[in-house]
Amino acid sequence: LQLTVTSEPAQRQVTFTLDQSVHLGGLRVPWTSTGENPAYNLEGELQLGVSEPVPKVRVSPVGEAPEIDGRLNDAAWQRDPDIPALNLLAGGKPATENTAVWLTYDAEALYVAFRCDESQMDKLVATFQDRGDPLYRDDDVEVFILPPDANRALQLAVNPLGTISDNFGSDQPWTAAARQYQDHWDVEMAIPFSVIGIAGAPESGTSWGMQFGRQQKAKHETTAWTPGRAFNVPEGFGLVIFE
Repeated sequence: LQLTVTSEPAQRQVTFTLDQSVHLGGLRVPWTSTGENPAYNLEGELQLGVSEPVPKVRVSPVGEAPEIDGRLNDAAWQRDPDIPALNLLAGGKPATENTAVWLTYDAEALYVAFRCDESQMDKLVATFQDRGDPLYRDDDVEVFILPPDANRALQLAVNPLGTISDNFGSDQPWTAAARQYQDHWDVEMAIPFSVIGIAGAPESGTSWGMQFGRQQKAKHETTAWTPGRAFNVPEGFGLVIFE
């Protein structure tokens, strides 16, 4: 594939040559520049990153906000999960411990629920109890939110005790709760739109970059909605579309 671009008024032509066999990972695209002025006779190489298309999910508003108590018995969650499974962060293969995610919203907040299957509840790591503690040392679930035009992604984490942590300030009024059961643990989160920096719910059709992750300590599984080198890489976030 060749693409030629002509600029005016200098009459400079830049040609990009792309091999048809494009592989995931790094990609180098050679280019040449020619023009009436010999100073424009140049060549070089662009370095690009190539990845799989990111997943998308559409989220619908809820009539009645869920009660944030860690029980997934609210009407908002009585349906199939929006994200049925998180896969291994490194490589994207299926995890042995499934994690499902539900999403909904109203005029005030975004609501997120996790169900974390766990075959070794006796090995669950849940020690931190104070907001802002390093929850990555525990089993935890994490949400990353990147609204349009944002400079960085917001990170929110919850452990099996319901302890919360974030990367934007311990006085922001978002809440979460967790409950442990015989073979799984659940989390509910309420994230007011004011915390994200907007006055109310996004307009219909608006899409946000988001990532959902879990750290499962007993089997050393780190899972996510989209694979990559880390949770917090915005280029790999999936898209959440508000209906």
